[in-house]
Amino acid sequence: MTNHSVSFAYDYSPFWQPLAKFLYPYKELINSVDRVIAVSEAAAIFIGHFVSGEKISVIPNPVHEDYFETGETDSRNRTSRGKTVLYVGRLSREKGVHKLPSILKTVSEEFSDVQLIIAGSGYLSKFIDLTAKLKGIRNKVRMLGKVSREGSLPSLYERADAVVVPSLREAFSITLLEAMASGCPVVASRVGGMKEIIKDGHSGVLVGGKASDFADALLRVLSDPSLSKELGWNARKVASKCRPRKIAEQVEEVYRDVAASRNTSP
Repeated sequence: MTNHSVSFAYDYSPFWQPLAKFLYPYKELINSVDRVIAVSEAAAIFIGHFVSGEKISVIPNPVHEDYFETGETDSRNRTSRGKTVLYVGRLSREKGVHKLPSILKTVSEEFSDVQLIIAGSGYLSKFIDLTAKLKGIRNKVRMLGKVSREGSLPSLYERADAVVVPSLREAFSITLLEAMASGCPVVASRVGGMKEIIKDGHSGVLVGGKASDFADALLRVLSDPSLSKELGWNARKVASKCRPRKIAEQVEEVYRDVAASRNTSP
C-alpha cells in the first residue's frame, strides 16, 4: 500500500480538475470516512482534494486469473497471418476512440492485411464506422459490440498482436491490465494511472496523444517479433502483482487497520 502523503512524480491536475467542481459540495461528507482506497496515484491525487492524505491507500484493481491462462507471448506476430490490433472499452471521446480510424489507416499502409477488432459499445460507434468508410478501411474493422469479460475477452486478447489504449484520461485501465496479464503488447496513452503501470519500452509502450504517435508505436511493435515478445513477458510479470488473492490481502489489511484503530479509540 502507498500512503498519499508522499510526493508524486507526475502532474495529475488534468485528470481531477474537470471532475472536482462537482464533488466539492460533498467534501465534508467524503472526509468523514475512516479510509479510502484509490486504484492509482492519479486517483489518490484526485480524492486527496476531499480527504486527508493519511486516510488514502493506493491499491490497484485486480485482474482475473483467466487472463493469465491465455496463449504464450511467442505465439504472436506470426508472419503466416495478418496482424490484429485490439481495442476494448467504451466508445466515447474520453477513451480516445475517435483516433482509431486514423491510427488504422496509417498502420494499414505498412500492413495491408491488418485488422482492428473493437470490443465495446458507445455513442461514437457510428462515427468510427463512418470515418473508417471515408478512409477506405471499413473492411479492416470488426466492431463486436459489448463483449463479456468472463466469456470472449480472454480469447480476443490471445489472438491480438497488440492492444491499443488511446484514453485521454484514465485513473486505472482494466483493459490495460487484462492485456498485460494476457502477455499482449500494449500501446497506451501517457496519462493518469497508465504511466504508473507501464514502464515505457519495457512492459509496454507509452505515447503522446496524437494518432500518428500510436500508429508509429504500433508499427514498431508489429514489425519486431522480439520486441513484441519481450514487452509481453515483462507485462505479464507486472500484472502478476495484481492477481486477485494478492489484491484481496492488501484490501483486508486496510480493513484490519480500520478495525484496530476503532478498537483503540476512546
